[in-house]
Amino acid sequence: MKLLAAIILVFATTGGDEALVHSIPSKVSVLNYVQAENLRIYPLTYSGSSKTFMTLKTALEKDLIVVKEKGDGDVNTVVIKNKSNSTIFVMAGEVIKGAKQDRMIENDLLIPPESKWIEVAVYCTEHGRWHGISKEFAAADINVSPSVRANARKKKSQSEVWAKVAENQQDVMGGTSGTGAFAHIYDSKCYQDKRDTYYKKLKNLPDQHSSMKGVLVCVGDDIVCVDLFGSHTVLADLWPKLLDSYIVEAMRGLRKGSVSLSEAKEFIAEYRKVDLEDEYTPGTGDLYEIGSYDGKGSTLVYKGILVHTDLFPD
Repeated sequence: MKLLAAIILVFATTGGDEALVHSIPSKVSVLNYVQAENLRIYPLTYSGSSKTFMTLKTALEKDLIVVKEKGDGDVNTVVIKNKSNSTIFVMAGEVIKGAKQDRMIENDLLIPPESKWIEVAVYCTEHGRWHGISKEFAAADINVSPSVRANARKKKSQSEVWAKVAENQQDVMGGTSGTGAFAHIYDSKCYQDKRDTYYKKLKNLPDQHSSMKGVLVCVGDDIVCVDLFGSHTVLADLWPKLLDSYIVEAMRGLRKGSVSLSEAKEFIAEYRKVDLEDEYTPGTGDLYEIGSYDGKGSTLVYKGILVHTDLFPD
């Protein structure tokens, strides 16, 4: 009887979460775009229920969370402990820096308050280093580009992630760095020289739209990704490094053309058709992989409230 009740609860929860994700188009408004060079960003509002979580960046800065190597080091696993009484949101694609090599978080994650050590799946974003420079990871305060995130989501392969990081370096820097760290793109003169061209128009976007909770990002006539959060505060906290990651994508090639408002709305409407597949999460909340005929992505839900969802076109 208890087993039957548990099965019913799982199906009820999944069904409710599917309804939540499928309702996104009816709760999202696509605002007029802001454009810098070949990067066009459509701000998104979201009228669904909201809850704000502390971000990894803030938790690391305040020494409320510890991130370190698993044992002597495991390329695709790190361990995390939350020392605070707050739930901490960690976004897929966030980079943690130091230890034996830089890593990116594989999946969105909510770490419960005062947690024990949690094993978290990661991908290496620094191919050419495997020696300790610190006992623990620090906040790199960067995200990998949408193309690296999309590649990790679709291919689920460390070698493919390394290949895409190298491709990003080649496209932006004209070559690869010594250890192949994605972070070196942001440090490069090539990036620094062009960054402000984009930044001056886009850096204050969340401040200009108090109801903004997400973005649809376009480079030329390509939709690059959707990032939608349940909280304006979380988006605003992550915005500087999200914007940097979108700029990297724009610098990878001067794609021509543009994405119209109707095309942007049509892509958001895809959420009505997506399928959700349960994805394991070591944290709290419910994580799903998104599948559709037009893209891949993920969504993280906490007690019936959207935390974050992303979608990358095929």
